[in-house]
Amino acid sequence: MDEENKTLESEGIREESKDGEEEKIMIKIKSINKQIMKMKERMEILNRREKELKEELGNVTSEIDAVKEEKREIGMIEENKKKQMKEIVKMNSNKTPLFSIKSWTNCEKFEMIYDSDTMGFNQRTFQSTVYGRKNILGMVITKNNDIFGSFHTVPIKIISSDMNWTNDNDFFVYSIMKDGYQNYGCYQKKEGVYCKLRSIRMVFDDETFYRVNNAFYLRPYLYEKKGKTWDDFNKDYDDIDKNMSFTTTLGFTPIRVLVYQCF
Repeated sequence: MDEENKTLESEGIREESKDGEEEKIMIKIKSINKQIMKMKERMEILNRREKELKEELGNVTSEIDAVKEEKREIGMIEENKKKQMKEIVKMNSNKTPLFSIKSWTNCEKFEMIYDSDTMGFNQRTFQSTVYGRKNILGMVITKNNDIFGSFHTVPIKIISSDMNWTNDNDFFVYSIMKDGYQNYGCYQKKEGVYCKLRSIRMVFDDETFYRVNNAFYLRPYLYEKKGKTWDDFNKDYDDIDKNMSFTTTLGFTPIRVLVYQCF
């Protein structure tokens, strides 16, 4: 009897152990199933995000292509502007905007006597070129594709006092281009204004070696932002709109300066 009880007890223990193992397995299976469900949910999220990213990538690719096309067009425009700049300094061609300067100056021929591209951009060279000459046309070309300058009808002097100017009743300032676009204008001093006769000032050892009264001045060196225009020069000059200016900003960067002897 005791032996039989022991056998039954042993079998019961084995059954309980078996049930415990099965329960543990079921718990693990449930845990794994939960993990699988979470992974499936995460996979669905990733698939949706992948789809969104592909759509965004397509949009970005389109935007990149559009940017590349715009850059190409801008490059073409800049090249065309450079060609215009080269053509625009050919003074004796009636196909260039500078042809209108002839009517402003009453001159028929323009001989280039100074070019910063070949002669350097410094005070001594510039001043020695224009000293004592009359009917001189100065021209400034800036980094932003502005073209403007001045015309002086009397012999230009170089003086020692920084308050002395070359007096010229008929001189004028002009504009041809602004930011690469036509911006024609010829402007003389108003009658009755203070310093009516003051035109150009050139002083030895003065850093502003090309200064036109109440209009603009240049300093060395090229490709440095050391030039400046007066924002209120319309106060002294005739026929100027209130917002008229030679350049888009008061300070400008000259890249080329030319001087013509006019006949």
